[in-house]
This record gives sequence, C-alpha cells and structure tokens, in this order.
Amino acid sequence: MIALSFHPGAIVSVLAFGALFAFVLWHWSRQSIDPPAILGIKIALSTGLAAAAVWSILSLHPIIGVPLGAICGILIGILWARNIGNAMARPLADLYDGGTEQAEQKPFYAIAEAHRKQARYAEAIAEVEKQLERFPGDAEGLLMLAEIQARHLSDWEAAEASIGRIVSQEQLSVTTRARALIALADWHLDLKQDGPTAREVLARVQELFPGTAEAAEVEQRLAHLGDDRWRRERKEPSKIQVTPMDPSFGLRSRPGRGSEPTPAEPEPDPQIEADRLFAQLSEHPRDTEARELLAALYAERMDHPDWAIAQWELLVADAEQPPKQRARWLHRLADLHVRQTHDEDQARVALLRVSQLFPGTALAAKADSRLQHLRLEMRGQAQTLTVGQRPTSD
Repeated sequence: MIALSFHPGAIVSVLAFGALFAFVLWHWSRQSIDPPAILGIKIALSTGLAAAAVWSILSLHPIIGVPLGAICGILIGILWARNIGNAMARPLADLYDGGTEQAEQKPFYAIAEAHRKQARYAEAIAEVEKQLERFPGDAEGLLMLAEIQARHLSDWEAAEASIGRIVSQEQLSVTTRARALIALADWHLDLKQDGPTAREVLARVQELFPGTAEAAEVEQRLAHLGDDRWRRERKEPSKIQVTPMDPSFGLRSRPGRGSEPTPAEPEPDPQIEADRLFAQLSEHPRDTEARELLAALYAERMDHPDWAIAQWELLVADAEQPPKQRARWLHRLADLHVRQTHDEDQARVALLRVSQLFPGTALAAKADSRLQHLRLEMRGQAQTLTVGQRPTSD
C-alpha cells in the first residue's frame, strides 16, 4: 500500500489558488449577462467538453482524436460566443452607459415637486413621506416637507417639527443644519412678517453653532432685520418718486453763455452719516456692512485714513468671518495705502497677510499676483495724481 504525503506548503498553495479561483469566478458571475443557473450549466458543459477533447486527442488515433477535439472546442466557443462578444464590447459601451457600476441610491422628489406645482399638497406630502421611508432623515426631503407645510398649508407647528428633524441629526454637516433654521426664519419673515419669531430662530443658529461662518452671517442679518414696523412697510407696494420734467429741457443755453449753471444737489453731511453708522455699531458691534461703510467714509470723504485703517483692522481681526471676506478686507486696506497714504510698504504688508492667513489657497495666489504688480500699481496711481493736479496760476 502506497502512503501519500503532502507538504504543508503545497496544501496552503492549493487552498490559496482555489480561493482565488473561486473569487474570480464569483466576481465574473456577478458581471455575467447569464443568470446564475445558465452560467452553472455552461461551466459544467464546458468542463465536460474540454475533458472529452483532451481524452480524444491523447487516447484515440490522431485522424479521429484531433477532429473530435476540434469539434469539442467549436462547441465550447458556441457556448461562450455571446459572453466573449459582450466582454470585448464592454469597454466601449461603458463610455456611454456607465457599465456595470451600481448607481447610487438617491431619493426621487420629482413627483412630489410636480404635485406641489399643481397645488396638490396632500399628494406632494405623501410622496415625500414615501421617499423618507426609504431614506430616513434625508435633509432635502425634510426641507421640502417643511416648506410645503409652512408656505402652502400654514402649518407652522409641523414645519418647525420637520426642521427640528434636520437639526437633531448630528451626522449632517453644520451648514445643512444651520441653513434649515435660516430657511425657517425666512419663511416667518416673508409669509408672516413675524420679526420676533424670526429673531428667535436665528438666535438658535448662534446658540447651536457658535464660531461658525453661519453664526457670523446670522449676526449680520440680525443687525439689519428691522422691527415690525419695517416689516409692515415692506408689504406695501413700493413707490417711485418721479420728478416732473422741465418744460424748457433742451432749450436752455449752455453754462457760460449767458445763463447760470444748474446748481448741483449738496452732498449729505459726512459727519451725520458717520454718527449714524457709529450708533449702529454701538448696538451691533459685528455689523460688517456698517463698519465697511464707516471705513470708506473716513477714508474717502472725511480725509482720516488712520481712522479707516482702524476699522479695516477690526474687520480683519474677526476670525469667525469667512476667509474670502477677510481677504477682501485686506485688499481694501492695500487699496487705501496705494491711493491715499501712498505707502507701498504698508500695502505690501497687507497683501502678505493674505498669504500668511490662507496659505496654499486661491486667495493667497491672488494676493501674490497683485504683489508682483504692486510697484506698477503705485506708479500708475502717482501718474494719475500728477495728471489730475491743476497748474498753479501766477
């Protein structure tokens, strides 16, 4: 009796090869155009035909065995012709139909949107709820549901509950959750003219997401939200003041030819405007719009560039503001040094701060590009001032 012995390494190799073959066969079967049952029959028949071909060639006379082996090969080719053709054409077809990649499962709200446009709100809500059963907590569906409830059905309790379902999902991004609350505040303002409730909703954004760009945006909105009287005035039709046409328009003489020029309307007192902006900032210190206007007023109309620089610096120092805003304010600070203080070094420092604060970003690239042309910008400004000077008379 012959004892068979197998080396452990050989056994491991055979098992590994078998596992690899099984995985390849399983992966191929998933992408095959044949159902699993038909694929199994094809594999069994092909294995039998291949064995018959080998036996015929090795056991029978070549005159008989070779033709029989060829016939087995032809039968195998016929069995797999469709599969082979599909495998060869697949790379080209994949360019157009996406191939065998599984499409991402996403909720479909087009039917609900169609119902809403036709004022079938109950059907729209039912369709949204159907999608939410398949995709629980989907923010887009919950926001659509809340908008239908608030805008079309005036069911504010249900709308707030739907928005609450978005806000309570901590796995969602801060932007998505904050935007849902901001949308609810907008509906209170636009549909109910309810300023106090809108303020409460916006305050929740600051409470839940402090230190974010959304909280900074909400603070800016709260500074300009206005009171109930302002909201009521917004509902009234806008009125455009029309100045009566001058009957002698086109018949008046030119200035300097026997007629007096039409006096220009006096500009408003910049100090009054500065006092108004300062009062606004006293109540809302982070009102960036008012601070920008005050800085421009100090620089352009009150000839106090040092005061303007202080305002720009306060804006830039607010780290909660979006990077794009802070970079824009540094560019405005550089503009001030180029056009008014004519200090190239300080303008360069302001632009370098953009690169230091936001390295490797498009904001830094834009500042670096301006730095390369800053000297030309200074020369152009100097030439503009020289041309604009009036010659002195003796």
